[in-house]
Amino acid sequence: MHTLDNTLEDKVAIVYGAGSIGSAVAKAFAAAGARVAIGPCGRRSRIDICFNLVSHGDVLGTPLIDMDVEDFVRPIDSIVRSTFLTSQATARHMAQRGDGVILIFGGEGEPMPDYWLGGTLDAFHAQETMCRQLACELASKGARVITIVTGGIPETLGADADPSIEQGIVAAT
Repeated sequence: MHTLDNTLEDKVAIVYGAGSIGSAVAKAFAAAGARVAIGPCGRRSRIDICFNLVSHGDVLGTPLIDMDVEDFVRPIDSIVRSTFLTSQATARHMAQRGDGVILIFGGEGEPMPDYWLGGTLDAFHAQETMCRQLACELASKGARVITIVTGGIPETLGADADPSIEQGIVAAT
């Protein structure tokens, strides 16, 4: 198994969101030698890596025909707004320095039969479009924007989730 020992030595990483995924990422970055801050962290002279893993209050498992509009819109607003704000602030630093990487969790995907994602998938599509635009703007300045796409995260499924959903996620990963 490949390890990340010292591959991030002398790098500064900011991880927004300290939930289960954000904490695991922060620990992995630190284990690889990065100095890690859990954002927001105010003004920094150097940011090499930014990863937004903020929780977005999504409602999963409710069909759209039964969902309140507020529950549908909440993850759209949260994901797009937090990605915009954290990426914009970080991109300004990276553009001035001429390097760095902004990591985004999400990406585009297809709806899953019998598993209702509410507004989350719509938010990921909007976020991906925004990230592509930002990547175009930053490319000439030496910074990158990369979307991390998964088939899902089994640990985030509720206890009452259909076991076939977890099996599908594991098979797709």
